[in-house]
Amino acid sequence: MPWNFHVTKRYTAHDRDADVTLREWTDFVEKDPDLILVPSLYATSKVTPMTAALWFGHPDGHGPIAFELLAGNITVARPDAATLGKLNDMAGHLGGHVEDDDGGWYDTSGHFLGHLAAG
Repeated sequence: MPWNFHVTKRYTAHDRDADVTLREWTDFVEKDPDLILVPSLYATSKVTPMTAALWFGHPDGHGPIAFELLAGNITVARPDAATLGKLNDMAGHLGGHVEDDDGGWYDTSGHFLGHLAAG
């Protein structure tokens, strides 16, 4: 199973005009009572953008789970089924889909659909 899963609006690896914007991400997080914006988990300076969000709503009480806006995609590491469900919820609100590091696509139930994008 791939390590990272992403919400992306891209349909090919070369589709750079379809990024999730910082404004879209922060607007989504601010409307979700189970998410809180935090500084980047990959900060390289003291001036750190608020690009990460911690999820405190996992149904099994796990967490917080970190999601982060990286290179125009929302990324989470090693999601379980509930976290993948949350990622799918994000995809629906942001107009994207869930894709893994290997280019595999997932439906809203977290089922693998295959490698659908031509990259």
